[in-house]
Amino acid sequence: MPRSRAPLETSARPAPAPRRRSVVRVLAVLTVLAAVAIVAAACGSSSGADGRPHIVVTTTILGDLVRSVVGDAADVEVLMPPGADPHDYEPSAAQAAHLRRAALIVENGLGLESRLQPAIDAAERDGVPVLVIGDQLDPLPLTDDPNVPDPHVWLDPDRMARAAEIVALEIAQVMHADDPAAQELHANARTYASAAKAAAAEAERLLATIPADQRILITNHDALGYFARRFGLRVEGVVIPGGTSLAEPSAADLARLATLLRASGV
Repeated sequence: MPRSRAPLETSARPAPAPRRRSVVRVLAVLTVLAAVAIVAAACGSSSGADGRPHIVVTTTILGDLVRSVVGDAADVEVLMPPGADPHDYEPSAAQAAHLRRAALIVENGLGLESRLQPAIDAAERDGVPVLVIGDQLDPLPLTDDPNVPDPHVWLDPDRMARAAEIVALEIAQVMHADDPAAQELHANARTYASAAKAAAAEAERLLATIPADQRILITNHDALGYFARRFGLRVEGVVIPGGTSLAEPSAADLARLATLLRASGV
């Protein structure tokens, strides 16, 4: 996929500055949610300690969630570095080996980590339990394809609050029942859920200033469906078709999008 594209030609006026600022600020709030939750929970992250379960997590967002919930009760390894495209990330040989030795693998699922999936499946065949978070969060269909689930569940803070408790329940099963640290999992999950709900309230406050006729989104790919549904916006079109960043738009796709931009005033 090319790394950059020429901007679409359109005569539509730019959206009002307050609207742009509101949406950008809300997305920033949701992006830093997991990091805020880590501080709020006072969950230190250490690795390599003897006797603690080794949990491997696919994405940085889920990695922050898992670390917030487990605290010092387990070692957490996140496969993807910050900034990696989860749709396009492939594991190294060392990471594939770590997957097969893990006490638990936590993945988003719903097709997000498509190039990681063969390594995850191999580890599962070896007996490693795999927690697929997206499957348990009432996934929505993609905006432009009702037959395909949307993997971008983390952009709904209510779903992330539920994900924290799901993670706590699953990790408790791989820990010793008499481990005192296991008792802290649910308390940490509640702290994370509180941070998620606070982020949702802040998002609602920021977005309340956008008029009803301007609550329209055109996005890079079909990634903001959960965000739009949760906060009363609507996705009118996407540059790259589908829910992955790896597809290529055709000339006809781009022409239709340019027409849409002019008609909608986005």
